[in-house]
Amino acid sequence: MLIELAITLATAFMAPVQERQQASRTEIIFVRETKVPCTGVAPMECLQIRKPEDKEWSNLYGNIAGFKYVPGYRYRLRVRVSRVNNPPADASSIQYSLIKILNRTKVKELSPNNSIGNALNKRWTLVKMNGEELKQSGIWMEFDTKENRMHGKSGCNGMMGGYTLSVNNISFTKTAGTLMACPDSNMMRREYEFMKQLGDQSFQIQVAGSMVTLMQQGTPVFQFRLGNKGDNSSGNVNMALGGRKWILTKLNGTDVSNATGMFLMFDAQKKRFSGKGGCNNIFGAYTNNNNTISFKQAASTRMACTDNTVAQRESEFIKTLSDHSYRYEIGEGTLSLYNNDNLVMQFITEGSQPIANITLGGRRWTLEKLNDTDLSDVTGMYLEFDARKKRFSGKGGCNNISGAYTNINNTITFKQAISTRMACLDNDAAQRESEFLKTLSDRSYRYEIDDRTLNLYDNDKLVMQFSTEGSHPVASGNMREWAFIGSKKWNVIKLNDETLANSGIWLQFDINKKRYNGKGGCNNIAGTYTSAKEDITFSRAISTRMACPDPNVMRRESTFLNLLSEKTYRFDIADQTLNLYDKDGKIVIMFGMQNK
Repeated sequence: MLIELAITLATAFMAPVQERQQASRTEIIFVRETKVPCTGVAPMECLQIRKPEDKEWSNLYGNIAGFKYVPGYRYRLRVRVSRVNNPPADASSIQYSLIKILNRTKVKELSPNNSIGNALNKRWTLVKMNGEELKQSGIWMEFDTKENRMHGKSGCNGMMGGYTLSVNNISFTKTAGTLMACPDSNMMRREYEFMKQLGDQSFQIQVAGSMVTLMQQGTPVFQFRLGNKGDNSSGNVNMALGGRKWILTKLNGTDVSNATGMFLMFDAQKKRFSGKGGCNNIFGAYTNNNNTISFKQAASTRMACTDNTVAQRESEFIKTLSDHSYRYEIGEGTLSLYNNDNLVMQFITEGSQPIANITLGGRRWTLEKLNDTDLSDVTGMYLEFDARKKRFSGKGGCNNISGAYTNINNTITFKQAISTRMACLDNDAAQRESEFLKTLSDRSYRYEIDDRTLNLYDNDKLVMQFSTEGSHPVASGNMREWAFIGSKKWNVIKLNDETLANSGIWLQFDINKKRYNGKGGCNNIAGTYTSAKEDITFSRAISTRMACPDPNVMRRESTFLNLLSEKTYRFDIADQTLNLYDKDGKIVIMFGMQNK
C-alpha cells in the first residue's frame, strides 16, 4: 500500500517536469533559397522549410528567432522548436529558434524553366477562375518578355500592365484597363473579379501541356489555355472585320459614343474600308496580318461641315486612320485599336448596341428549343412582346397565352402567364404547351438577342431558343387597337377565376359611337364606354329583364353586368384575346375573338 502511494506521488510531481521537457525539442531543418508569395493575416512572402525526411517544402508563416536570411542561399539549420502558450489568434503556436547554422550553400540563380518560358510566348486564354469553368470568357493575356509587359482583354475592355518572374513565381504590377461598360452584366462581373484578383498579386506557375495554372498557397486561382499569339479565335464572340458596321465610340481618349455618323465598314475581299467621319464619306485601303491592321490612302469627300465640333472630330478621325498601323482586338461586339498598349480607337458593332426593348418588340418569336428538346418542326408555339405595355402574348400550341414581363439590362422576368382552356386533341401538343407555360410562369432568365435569335438562359444553361423571320406587328397604338377591337365579336372565355366555354356572353363595340352591345347569357345588354391610352371605362350597363331558366346562367350574367357597370380597366390585345385587368394586374374578364 505504501509503495503504491509513493509511486503515485512520484508520478504526480514528475509530470510537470516531463511536460516542460516535452515543451521544446531540437530539429534539423532546411531553408529554401527563395521566398514565395503567401497570405497570412495579409499578403506576404514566406520562407519555405522542410525536414530531412520531407520531400515537399512547406510555408513558414513567421520567422526563425536569431536567424538572418539571405536570398540565394540554401541553409541547413539546427533549431529549437517550442510550443507557444496562448498565442494570438493570427500567430503560430510553434516558435523556431536558431541554435546553429550547420551549412550554407550558394545556389546558382535559377531562371524560369523551359515550359514557363515557352508559355510566355503564347496567348493565355482564361478557362477557369476560382474553380468556375468559363466557356468563351473573352479574357486573355499576351506577354512581352523583353519589356516585361503584358496586354490583353479582361472581357470587353483592353488591359495592360507589368510583370516580374522569379523561378516558378510571377507577380503582376500596375495593371490597368479601358473603361467601356460591358453590355453583358455577367461579363462585367467576371471582368471586375479578374482584374481585382490579378492586380498587384503574386502567383506560383504550373505548366502542364497546353494549360497554365496560377496558384496562391497551393490553391488554383486562374487556369489558362495556351494558344498562338494574335489568335483571335481564342477570345469570346470574336467576329470578322468584314460584313459589319463598326461605330466609333472612343477616339484618342475622348468618348464619342454620343456623336452620330462616325463609323467604318470593311470589305474583306477587296481590302477596302468605307464609312462616315461625321458629315463626309471616308474610304481607303487596309491590310491586316495576325493582329495588326494598317490603313492606307485614307480620303474623304469635301462637303463642308456646318458644325465646327463635328468638323474637328472628323479631321482627327481621318488623321488617326491615315497611313497608321495598330494592334487590333475583336471581342464581345467591340473592335479596339492600340498603339503599343494605348487605346487609340474603339468601335462597337451595330448589332451590339443595347436595344433590347426595340428588338424584342414588334416581332414574332417562334419557339425552336425548349429544355433541350428541338421544336423546329413544331408549329404554333411563339411569343410576341409589346415593349410599351410590357405585355407578351402568343400561342402554346393550341391555346392562346399571355402575361406581363419586365426586362432590366439582360434579364427578363415573366409574370402572370395564363392561357385559354381549349382542349388540345394532340396529347404531345398538350404536354409541350403545359411545359412551355410552366417554363414561362413567374421565371427570370438571362437573355441574349443575336440578329434573328432570342436565347433565354438559366445561369449558363439554354432553356428556350426562339427565332424570328421578320416583323409580325402586334396590334398596338390606340387607333389601330380600337379598329381591330371594333371589327370583331368578343366572347367571354374567363370571368374572374372561372373559365367558360360556350358561355353565350359576348360584346361588340361601335368605335364611332363609343357604344357596346351584346349578351349576358340570356339577356341583351348595352351601354357606352370611353377609352384613354390603355384604359377603358364602362358606363352603367343596361339589359333586358328576361328571366333565365338556368340559375348558373343567371348568376354569371349578374356577375358580368356588375363587372362592367361603371368600372375602369386596363386592357390589352394578346393575339386572339381581349383582356381586362384590375388595378393589381389580375385579369378580370378575358374575351376570345370571333369574326362578326
